[in-house]
Amino acid sequence: MHRDGAQQVADDETLLRLVHPTQVVPDGAGGLRLSSAALTFPLVATSDDLAGVSVYLEGTVKALGRRAADLIGARTFDEVWFANAGVVDAEAPGGVVEDPVDQGFWADPAHALIVTPAEVGRSALKNLARRLAPHFSALEPSEDR
Repeated sequence: MHRDGAQQVADDETLLRLVHPTQVVPDGAGGLRLSSAALTFPLVATSDDLAGVSVYLEGTVKALGRRAADLIGARTFDEVWFANAGVVDAEAPGGVVEDPVDQGFWADPAHALIVTPAEVGRSALKNLARRLAPHFSALEPSEDR
């Protein structure tokens, strides 16, 4: 179902999602939440029939001698949002799998994917993103993560 040899991420792992500030919107209660775009774009093709949303594994980031907060401002993204892998895994049709990459970024070994069918319709993908978004919280630069 996933890339050859891909390992399912442990339920107690923390997922870190790099987010552009334009993908954060008011939650209607005076706070902020992720927009559905934050969890639907860009989709990374994993095979002919699967795609995924990129995240990083906090445990691997720490094993690399870094902190989750080190991802803040990485690449063209300014924010990091986090969620429990088990909660996200229960909602995502394909679960959450390890997907280490080699693209010249220090956190590449910590890369993982929230997997979804590649041919899922746009409305189904947005519905999934709406279900996932409430489980993500903003990481503050001062947090010791």
